[in-house]
Amino acid sequence: MEDKKVYKLNTALILNPISLTLFDITEFKELCVSNLDGCKTIEINLEKTKEVDISGFQFIKSLENYCELNGLEIKILNTPDLIKTKFENIGVSL
Repeated sequence: MEDKKVYKLNTALILNPISLTLFDITEFKELCVSNLDGCKTIEINLEKTKEVDISGFQFIKSLENYCELNGLEIKILNTPDLIKTKFENIGVSL
């Protein structure tokens, strides 16, 4: 499996965050924006994600909105139970 945080695979933009918090969300936004050209799918693989705060949830929601407005598919994959619980606590279903 690829260890890069953000990379393209064919027409998919793959995100593999370890953390989606206030401290690293700006880097993810910049990497996403610079790699979106030609993408049809955004895949967020949360398998190795250890921490998500409200900034991370806002980032994911903004990606969902972007995909909806631009006809892209978004997939959230391998979500750990702790993060699923956090999503459920704020009313977001995966």
